[in-house]
Amino acid sequence: MTKKLLTIILLGVCVFFTRQGSTSADEGVSFTVDPVLPDNQTDAHQSYFDLWMEPGADQKLTVLVTNTSDEEIVVLPRVTVATTNPHMEIDYTQIDPELDESMTLPITDIASVEEEIVLPPHEQKEVPIELALPNQPVEGMILGGLHFEEAPSSDEEEDAQGVAVTNTYAYVIGLKLQSDERPVEAITPELHLHSIQPKLINYRQAITATLQNRTAVLVDELLIEAEVYEKNGEELLAATTHEQGRMAPNSNVDFPIEWGDAAFSPGDYHLKMKASTPEETWEWQEVFTIEEENSESLNNEAITEDEAEEDDSGFGMVALGGGAAAAVAAIVLSFYLGRRTTRRKEGTADETSA
Repeated sequence: MTKKLLTIILLGVCVFFTRQGSTSADEGVSFTVDPVLPDNQTDAHQSYFDLWMEPGADQKLTVLVTNTSDEEIVVLPRVTVATTNPHMEIDYTQIDPELDESMTLPITDIASVEEEIVLPPHEQKEVPIELALPNQPVEGMILGGLHFEEAPSSDEEEDAQGVAVTNTYAYVIGLKLQSDERPVEAITPELHLHSIQPKLINYRQAITATLQNRTAVLVDELLIEAEVYEKNGEELLAATTHEQGRMAPNSNVDFPIEWGDAAFSPGDYHLKMKASTPEETWEWQEVFTIEEENSESLNNEAITEDEAEEDDSGFGMVALGGGAAAAVAAIVLSFYLGRRTTRRKEGTADETSA
């Protein structure tokens, strides 16, 4: 396998949201980031920006970016919209995702940041994030992240298989904004089931059911149960249960239902699906069709478990999807899910780590 055939990008994402601990530089990570929490932070114990702002208000946030290496580095800041990934997790790392149709005001329309930061060795820089809210209150929450990624170098490492491996390191600091007096807890989430279709996920057959959260609230503690039958049949063909899922506000996700090692057969099928939280329940029953041409094409491209085991490349599946790449990254890289809070008062910096 030549190095041009496959490049695996390992992305270590450091998300400041819920875990506790300190954030420090690991081997290979050249910088750190620290949010400077402002006075309008709703919860000073959180390590991300959780702000209530008056409609029409402007504000400047500050993040401290420190080069911990002996070399000059370039850091690329980006504002990202919170999305939902197929693992039913909230994803703050997508740079330019396709937004859900219910998203009327993405956080990228409110927040802006400079495109590039050049940091000499062991230097620290204050990076401003400009916020500008519309004059009218925005119902619910606006959720996203501040994504800081080191610009990739031209150097490539090559593994024993001759595959080029590029290590990319990034941090994400959460950014949640509210400007409406009505509490988020008073808003009832709305989930909808849209299209159902057969797909290949990492070269394996699956049925995907597109779920949509049309409301500007985070859906938490989500239990999803999905079953597929032949139309008018009683034999269970495929089933997937997912616990403790989450959906970002105004987002959609192609929820995967594992098909197993069987080939797709053309015909009509019946999906029974239920999504529930401790407060709400949604149920759907829909008929969908797998077309003959589509099933044949997908079956020809699919890979079986036996074929994956016989693959002498050592990688099994050559093309890694988002979930598989994340799993590789989780093994190879250390995730910094920490909390470091930096506050400024009267020109001095008071830093605490829990």
